[in-house]
Amino acid sequence: MIKNFDSSTEKEMESNSVSILDFWADWCGPCLNFMPIFEKVAEEFPGVSFYKVNIDEAREFAQKNRIMSIPTIMVLKNGKVVDQHKGSMSEEMFREFVEKHS
Repeated sequence: MIKNFDSSTEKEMESNSVSILDFWADWCGPCLNFMPIFEKVAEEFPGVSFYKVNIDEAREFAQKNRIMSIPTIMVLKNGKVVDQHKGSMSEEMFREFVEKHS
């Protein structure tokens, strides 16, 4: 299941074993192209928490995590950043990226 980021989900991410965050914006073409891939792969990993983080709505959170380009995919384990990927990915690449951390 994919959740949209807000202040309550930030606390939730600290207790999740694995969280995958997609930093995006609605004016970003590559972000919009990647979204169906993010959604499809998320369905394949029910034990992983997936979040969409709109940088225009969560500017402070994006700045705190030093997001300089989008899309950026970030992996958190128990609230700690363990990996990130800048730029879009193919479905196969993203699936492998998630498998590596799940």
